[in-house]
Amino acid sequence: MWKRQRSEAALCDPVLREVGIEMLAEAYPEEPAETWNLLRTVLTEGLGSLDQRLQVSGPLQPNRFDLAETNERLTQLQRHGRFQQ
Repeated sequence: MWKRQRSEAALCDPVLREVGIEMLAEAYPEEPAETWNLLRTVLTEGLGSLDQRLQVSGPLQPNRFDLAETNERLTQLQRHGRFQQ
């Protein structure tokens, strides 16, 4: 994700994603078309969601770590029921 954010590119190029799906469809011709449509939808929505989260969260800083900030974020997540121990 950090590499993607540095290059300002989408997580997965739509053209390459479609080529990959077409290759799978050719390799598994017995699978119905709905299988590949579902895969297309899952990849498009899932990767789109990741791109959106990266935009909202701001730049990733993999070399920076602040224990107090991390603990505060975990506390916030616990308050909102998003983090279970």
